[in-house]
Formats: sequence, C-alpha cells, structure tokens
Amino acid sequence: MFRWTLLGLFLVTTLSAIQAQSTWTPLAGNPVIGVYFDIGATEIYDPCVIKEGTLYRMWYTRKVAGIEKIGYATSADGIAWTRVDTAVIIPSTDLSRFDSKKVGQPAVIRDGDTLKMWYWGDGPNVGNIGLAVSTDGRTWTKVNGPNADKSVFDRTKDATGSLALVFPSVIKDGSTYKMWYGHFVVEGSIMPYRIAYATSPNGINWTPVTGSGKSGCVIDIGAAGSFDASMAGFPSVVKNVTGVYEMWYAGSENSGVNVHVGYATSADGITWTKSAGTAGKGSVIDIAGPPAVIKDGNAYKLWATPNTYSINYYTSGTTSVPAQRTQPFTFSLEQNYPNPFNPSTAISFTLPQTSQVRMTVFTILGKEIATLVDGTLSAGTHETIWDAGTHSSGVYMYRLQTPTMTECRKMTLVR
Repeated sequence: MFRWTLLGLFLVTTLSAIQAQSTWTPLAGNPVIGVYFDIGATEIYDPCVIKEGTLYRMWYTRKVAGIEKIGYATSADGIAWTRVDTAVIIPSTDLSRFDSKKVGQPAVIRDGDTLKMWYWGDGPNVGNIGLAVSTDGRTWTKVNGPNADKSVFDRTKDATGSLALVFPSVIKDGSTYKMWYGHFVVEGSIMPYRIAYATSPNGINWTPVTGSGKSGCVIDIGAAGSFDASMAGFPSVVKNVTGVYEMWYAGSENSGVNVHVGYATSADGITWTKSAGTAGKGSVIDIAGPPAVIKDGNAYKLWATPNTYSINYYTSGTTSVPAQRTQPFTFSLEQNYPNPFNPSTAISFTLPQTSQVRMTVFTILGKEIATLVDGTLSAGTHETIWDAGTHSSGVYMYRLQTPTMTECRKMTLVR
C-alpha cells in the first residue's frame, strides 16, 4: 500500500510538472525587446538567457545590412533589458574560418570561472558550430577547433549528409558536455530541420549520438497536420532536479511559416517523448520562434521571437516575478531608423507615465512641417512613422514634447 501511495504521488507530481511546462503565460507588456531596443539592427532574434545570482544575461542574434552578429544585454528581472554591446561576437576576417560571413544562435553556459559560448557560423562550409570563452560575458575569445575551418563541430563529424549544423543548445552534465542541435538534409524539394544530439569530454571534440529518427535525429518532424510537420529545430534544453531532460523547440507546419514552440521530455537525452500542448496544433506557444528557457526557482521562464525584430517573455509554474514590467519606464527619445532615410523612417520613444504627447517635425530653420503625434498616450514604448513624401533632401528636426519634458533630434532625408 505504501509503495502504491508513493507511486501515485510521483505520477501526480510528474504530470503536474509536465502540464506546467506545457502551459505558458505571456507578459502583458510584451515585447520586452523590440526594434527600438537595438537601433540600427533590422532584425533581432535567437535569444540565449542565463541567470547568475540576481542578474539575467542575454546574448542574441542581430542583423544589420544582411550581416549577423551577436549582441549582449542584461536585466534585473528578465523583463526590462539594458543593451550592453551590439557586437560581442562578429564574423572573422579570416576567410577560411567557418564564421567568416555571419555569426549567431548563441548557446552560453557557466563552467567554473568561465562562460562558454557555442555558436553558429556561416563561412566557406555554409554552417558549422564554434566555441568562444569569456570571463565577463562581453569580451570573448574564439577557440580554434580541430576542424579545417576552426569549428569545433562540422558536417563531416555529424555524418548525416546535413547541409549545415545550426542552433546548438548545450548543457554540462557531470563531466560530459551535451549538445542538441539542428541539421537539415535535402529531401526532394524540401529541407526539413530536425534535432540531433552529440556529446563531448571537453566542449571541443564532439561525437554524434545516433537517434531513432530519420538521418539519426533524436527529434523528428511530426505527422501531417501537427505544428511541427515540416520543421523541428532550434532546441532549448534543461535538465531538471529529477534528472529528466526537458526540451522546448521551434516547429512549423509549413516550411518555416506559422512557427510554434513545442515541448518534449527524455530520460537519457536521446529518446524523447513529445507532450501535446494546448496551443495551436499541439504546440505550447503559438506564433513564437526559437525559444530560450531557464529554470528559475519554482518557475520556468521563456524568451522567444514571434517575429524577426522583437523578443517576448513568458512564465510557467510558480514565479515570484509578476507577469508585468517590474521596473519603471523612463523618458527617452530614440534616434530615428533608418537614418539617413528615403522616404520614410521610424521614431521610437518611451514615456514613464500616461502623458499628453506632441511630436512634430520641422526644418533646420525652425518651420514646422508635420505633426506625427498629438494626444494622450500610456506609459511605455511607442513608435511612429514619418513619410517624408515630397519633401526635399536635407536635415530635419523632430521634437517630442510632454508637460514635463522636451527633447529634439536630427534626421537626414536623402533622395
């Protein structure tokens, strides 16, 4: 009788945990990072988050003029983020390296006194995975891997015929480094992402572990009609206190369109069981790209990209952080983007409280030519667009006025 009572308690606890991690609450004030956060970037995506003490650290992919780099931000609550650096990892000038064209998709862990980042790079071999190390999270040193292109894990080691290795998720389990990553193999007219698995004694020399899915993957695409019917990739893996591996990943029903987040569990990191969520087509979150998940006390916290220029925040389970912004907004007027521009540009600004707001555009000689905003707006970040229409090339001013603050900036129209 006692044994069955314990078993029943275990089953209830396990099922409750799975349900909690399959049910996510979005922040009412999403996104926590938008285009206004990293002025100059045309796209922001692929977050990786860790928490150390009371500090949240995020590394993310940012794209400027088609070139991807890795940026860095910090937060006291995982909601209000401060941009620290827009280029902590950049493409190499050595054209023979795996990361000579683009870098992104960071996976960071704390390993003793060192932060270690595995990241994707695009170079002469389309896409392989490299390693960099840091003591502060901002200044990184790239590690030359054992492969000809200086990557630590490449397509020849993966040995599945994949065109590229992408989006690693790494944990250190005892003395073994474990990596789940995306690969894709040409199948007729399509190239579906699947998730594969590899291990390493040192984070540098990796050995693939063959799963039961197609091409040796451990997470395969789903059945027709499911949220991951044509893509299962971009994993984020946590090993919980019971020794169970938990994975959140991005799936798509139609080749990258309508991306969702799915959830799966495993006892060994190789054989996974997908758990149906309550969102669309069995997913746990609708319209959300590559996820980053951490276990924070009794809560799980997730950051994901619903589009290519913003990052949303979600919680699951018991959390001491309310699902709302916990730090006050401050008054700010951002530089317009793009700048110079032709013919339209976006202007972002933040209000600390509900205010009467007026934003105007005027010439360098002080002649007012446009009113972009004139009314009452709530606290938070807002964005407006100025279409210069038939105005001629030159320098213009834009001014934001509230009852307590006034700020101006210059912008340049180039025809």
